[in-house]
Amino acid sequence: MNIGQKIRQVRLSRGLTQEKLAEGTGLSIRTIQRLEAGSNLPYGDTLIRLSGALDVPLDYFMGSHPIKSQGYPQILLFSALLFLYHPAMGLLITWLLWMLRKHESQAVDQLGLKLVRIELIWLGLFYALVLIRVPAQLFSVDLGVFRLLQALIRGDGSWPVWYYIAIYLIHMVILTGIYWRVQSGGNITQYRFCHPSTK
Repeated sequence: MNIGQKIRQVRLSRGLTQEKLAEGTGLSIRTIQRLEAGSNLPYGDTLIRLSGALDVPLDYFMGSHPIKSQGYPQILLFSALLFLYHPAMGLLITWLLWMLRKHESQAVDQLGLKLVRIELIWLGLFYALVLIRVPAQLFSVDLGVFRLLQALIRGDGSWPVWYYIAIYLIHMVILTGIYWRVQSGGNITQYRFCHPSTK
């Protein structure tokens, strides 16, 4: 039984409507509907609110492996930051960590999949300019963040340098947004650009 089914089962056993549960938790009715349908996963504060309103312990929603997955979403998010060391490193390490633990919790599976997709998009944007300008040097070009900063310090303000700096910054903003969303108990599926559309 997934978290959405558990929420629905407890809500119905308590004789609550979705509207009453939304009032009791301070969440919107649409959020309750998405949680019960399984299209959203509750994190942090949302889980605490649901636990309090339904009068069940937090362990009830966490499944049989609450300790194993604890903190793993943060590890996945920080592994994505390895793109700062090498552009492909964020994808490779995030993918490996996701593959190792995706079966343990739905939250880790969803977050890992979204991060891998974001890293694939990042890598495509990163190497697109290299392919256009110097395709023969695709794997020999060193465009790490530190190399770009050195180019700026030397006064090389050409548009490719600014392009790479812009996509580095955009990548950091996206990862920071996801991190804060996960930390505050929000839902990562709001980032529509990184997952297939829903029904």
